[in-house]
Amino acid sequence: MYIFIFPIFGAITPFFINEGIFFLVISLIILFIDIIYENRKYLRMFVHSYVLISLYFFLEFIYEISDTFNLDKPLFLLSMVIASDVGGYIVGKLIGNIKIAPNISPNKTIEGTFGSIFFTLIIWIIFFQGFASNFIIEIIYVVIISLCAQLGDLLVSFGKRRLAIKDSSYFIPGHGGVFDRMDSIIGGILGYSLILYIDFGLN
Repeated sequence: MYIFIFPIFGAITPFFINEGIFFLVISLIILFIDIIYENRKYLRMFVHSYVLISLYFFLEFIYEISDTFNLDKPLFLLSMVIASDVGGYIVGKLIGNIKIAPNISPNKTIEGTFGSIFFTLIIWIIFFQGFASNFIIEIIYVVIISLCAQLGDLLVSFGKRRLAIKDSSYFIPGHGGVFDRMDSIIGGILGYSLILYIDFGLN
């Protein structure tokens, strides 16, 4: 029955500034229903919605690259996500103690979260700060990207645990599947779309 969500999405989203935001809200509602009723059907609906969201924004990025031949934004996003992942891993390994969600991702800690944000800000200051038009606003944007990248990781871990599977696919054996390599990037893309939405509203 979940397939009927997508035509509804197509009919309603022209009334929204950024259709991806609406699609994300729908997916979060589905996830909330699953948490309340512990029904795998709703979780599968969320997973499929999450996949389509990801596909939408990946295609949007590809279109932007091919249309403008400008790699600045994708490189910026990838740099922020990689810095977030590396920072969270290093700080979590060194001083991580307070677990964020031990039942979902036992290795995720509050210290690692702050480490992710810190590393992301450092990379931004070193390589991208010179292009900033508003220092404070862009720091907030960088923090949003880092937090969304971490949220993407947690969402994939949550889905795998609720569906009682170890790997999201068998395409990359021993590494958790394709989503485990892309979860942070997908979250970062969604965070970046949120930034574009906010920026559009402010301007």
